[in-house]
Amino acid sequence: MHIALMLALGLALAGAGCSPCKPHVQTDEFPAPSWNPPRLAAPRIETAQRLYTHPPVNDCRALKAGVLLFRCAPEFTQVSYPVTQIFIRRLLEKKPFRDVVLIPAPYTSQPEALRRAKSYHVDLLVLGEIPYFLDSGTVGQSGVQVDLEVVDARTGAQLWFFSDSVKATPRPIISLIVVETRPKPTPPIYDLVDQLAGRMVDLLYRGAPAPPPPKKSWAIWK
Repeated sequence: MHIALMLALGLALAGAGCSPCKPHVQTDEFPAPSWNPPRLAAPRIETAQRLYTHPPVNDCRALKAGVLLFRCAPEFTQVSYPVTQIFIRRLLEKKPFRDVVLIPAPYTSQPEALRRAKSYHVDLLVLGEIPYFLDSGTVGQSGVQVDLEVVDARTGAQLWFFSDSVKATPRPIISLIVVETRPKPTPPIYDLVDQLAGRMVDLLYRGAPAPPPPKKSWAIWK
């Protein structure tokens, strides 16, 4: 008797399409709206900027800068040109320099970069390097690091040297049994590069950070 009642109840639920969790729906929006709470839906974005060298005053806005193709590891040389173009677009938008020109040539050392820049009549050289580049699409962890150096095109003296990185990690799926969840995908890798370029160019535009305030003296007068 009890078994028959349980079977009948199970068939009734199956026929009615009832489910204790949210039904699966098709959406035309991409990415599909997440059913996770906002805190658990958005990917984790981690950044780290390190400033090593900067000029005492920001006197670069009246100067013309040349940008060589960014250097990168032999395993992903194909990313050099698009990353360089993103940085040039950001430089032209923000205008930390009077003018910016692309020098479409690779380089292996600073003396070689200075030689390549002579025919472009620039005052500064922007030398970029990509020591880390991981593109996992929109479903895995992605990240990029760029080291940026600005040197005098005549003497090779270093004016700026700093590094910045960004990493995006997708949120895990909470459960496959109790409820279906759709964490938001990580941003495409070149969206991360654009974020990185915006921050680094903004630092060039703002110029040298303000010096720290002097420490208070606690001298004891006799």
